[in-house]
Amino acid sequence: MEKLLRTGERQVGVTRDNIRDDHLARYEWAATFVSPEMRVMDAGCGIGYGAVLLADAGASVLAVDRDAEAISLARANWPHDSVSYQVGNLNFVHNPGEDRFDLIVAFEVVEHLVSPELFLRQIQTLAKPNATVLLSVPNESCIAHSIELNPFHIRHFVKSELEDLALGCGLLVERVYHQDNKEIREDSDGRTLVAVCRIKPSYRPGCRDSSDLERAYEKAEQELHKRSEAIRQLQALSAPPGANSTPRNLGIWQFAVRERAAQITAEQNRQTLNKISHQLQTSEHELLKLQKSHRETLSSFNRANVTLQAYGDILREKDNQIGLLENAQRTAVAEQKVKSEQLKQLRTARARESEQLKQLRSARARETEQLKQLRTAQARQKKFFDPARPTLAGLFRLMKRHRLFVGIILQAPLNTAKNLISVSRRKRANRSGMLSK
Repeated sequence: MEKLLRTGERQVGVTRDNIRDDHLARYEWAATFVSPEMRVMDAGCGIGYGAVLLADAGASVLAVDRDAEAISLARANWPHDSVSYQVGNLNFVHNPGEDRFDLIVAFEVVEHLVSPELFLRQIQTLAKPNATVLLSVPNESCIAHSIELNPFHIRHFVKSELEDLALGCGLLVERVYHQDNKEIREDSDGRTLVAVCRIKPSYRPGCRDSSDLERAYEKAEQELHKRSEAIRQLQALSAPPGANSTPRNLGIWQFAVRERAAQITAEQNRQTLNKISHQLQTSEHELLKLQKSHRETLSSFNRANVTLQAYGDILREKDNQIGLLENAQRTAVAEQKVKSEQLKQLRTARARESEQLKQLRSARARETEQLKQLRTAQARQKKFFDPARPTLAGLFRLMKRHRLFVGIILQAPLNTAKNLISVSRRKRANRSGMLSK
């Protein structure tokens, strides 16, 4: 804690009574943007009092700071079930959750960054499309930037500079407030600028147009020029420290050395920014190529999918036709079996009829033979009876006269003759019936 106390830049109180009123007021004002179950990131959280205020409003908070000592103090003095503390570089924040943030708070952060564009572009990958971003910076109109007064600040901002910076990084500034102590208002200049921003709809994370990059480079050049001019003035006032140097000259020289180191660091950061911007542009170009290739592949896939669907419809129609043909074939086979069975039965019946016909023909042949025999017998009888017919007539007349005597004598021969005649008649009747059939 002593290290933080020596800087004078951090709030290190363990209770709210030990925190400056203007710092508490900003976070209490930010808590009005919180709704239950909202995910919030507190960037540059310090010792964590602001993250606790946001969590008390119902948010789940990820609090990030690059100073490991500050995070240790936050975990020890400002614990909360809904706050997760993380040590990390704000330009490369790791989001442990699956969802992006609904609200990102970055109070008293931007003025400490050599390249605030990197941080503000990083916000695009962390925030939801309609997320709110709250920023605060010292107002250059009220507190002119001075390395002697505050060596931890890289620069201060006026309202238009803050709006340009945010817009160039994909943030739409909806409103800029001014703060003095606890009061946050719109109508007049205050020591601190507090901006309410939202993600620009047309902005693509990691990509900036050339005009934005040129403005950023111009500002970096102007900052380097200011620092170089300040160093030259300090060098004119004092010589390098020697044996007769006063403490004042020694302090000025040390300050100049620190400024030169800061200038070199800023130049290196600018070169790094140029390299990163070039890499981002190259990556964007490659991404556009990949997107174009993806669209073409997707279009080809869609066409192939349509073709496959058409082939699928054709195959389903063919399957239906095959099913109908198979049903028809099974029906035809069943009918064929029925017809075969009927034909077999007909053939069996025909065989039986043929056998019966054969038997009938045999019977007819036998009857014909019998008829022939009967005709022969009839002819013999006729040959026998015709000559005796007159005699028989006389006998019948005699028998009428002598009926009893003659009847007794001729009864047996007459019966025999009658039987023969009836048998002959029956055979003729049977033969006539068979011929008619």
